[in-house]
Amino acid sequence: MLRKGKLPPIRITTKMRLGRKACTFITHFEPFHLSADMLAEELRRACASATSVDSLPGKNAGMEVMVQGKMASGVKAWLLKKGIPKNWIVEEDLTTKKK
Repeated sequence: MLRKGKLPPIRITTKMRLGRKACTFITHFEPFHLSADMLAEELRRACASATSVDSLPGKNAGMEVMVQGKMASGVKAWLLKKGIPKNWIVEEDLTTKKK
């Protein structure tokens, strides 16, 4: 799907869910010709963790892949192995407590 404007980088976000459980979310991967189902299946094997696919809120917002656990480094390594340039991957860790 072609869109006008700047291409957003792939975003890897780690958040705390249900108290103490960390999850890693991957978004904005569609412009790089990665499908959500294929990405979830490959990351399930690469990270040895459970994955799920969900749609982002909003019209034509895209898909989101969730990997259980703090797997940002494993996801980034997998994306780099697939040929995604390092400057098109943004990592964000929201698990630390704010002071």
